[in-house]
Amino acid sequence: FPSHDRFALGVLIIEIIYVYLTLKLFEWLSSNLKTLTTIRWFSIAVLFAIGTWMLAESKGTDMNISTGFGKENPFITGLLLSTLNPAQIPFWLGWNAVAIDRKLLKLETQSILLWLMGIGTGTFIGLGLFIVGGPAIIKMISINELTLTRLIGMIFIVTAIFQVIKIIRNK
Repeated sequence: FPSHDRFALGVLIIEIIYVYLTLKLFEWLSSNLKTLTTIRWFSIAVLFAIGTWMLAESKGTDMNISTGFGKENPFITGLLLSTLNPAQIPFWLGWNAVAIDRKLLKLETQSILLWLMGIGTGTFIGLGLFIVGGPAIIKMISINELTLTRLIGMIFIVTAIFQVIKIIRNK
C-alpha cells in the first residue's frame, strides 16, 4: 500500500473502534432519560466548543501540517494520531444520538454493523479524497487552510445550534 493508504487505514481502525465504543456507551447511558438528556446537552457543548476553538485557532497564521512527522511508519502514525484525538468520543456520541433520534440507527447488531461499515467506508473515501485531491481542490478554489478551518468550525457550531433547536422543539 502507498503510505497515505496505510495512514488512512490506521485512522480508520481507531475511528471504527471509537464509534463502536461510543455506541455502547450511549446504549448504557441512555437507559435513563435524564442521563440521555445530559448526554445530548454535553454533546452540544462539545460541538460548540470544538467549533469555537477552530474559529479561534484560525485567527493566526497558516498552519503547516506537512512537518514530515510519521513518514517512517504511516500506519502507526495514523493509529496514534487518531487514538490521541480527544474530540472523537464526544463527536461520535453526538452524531450517534442524532442518528438514533432520527431513527436512522437502531441499537441492534445488524444496524450497528451497517452503521460501522458505512462510517468506515465514508472515512476511508473521505481521507482518500482529502489526501489525494485536497491540495488541488484548495488551490483550485483559492482558499487557504485558515478558511477551511473556519468553515469546519462553523459547521460544528451550526450542528450544535440545530441540536439545541431540536431539543427545545421536543420539550
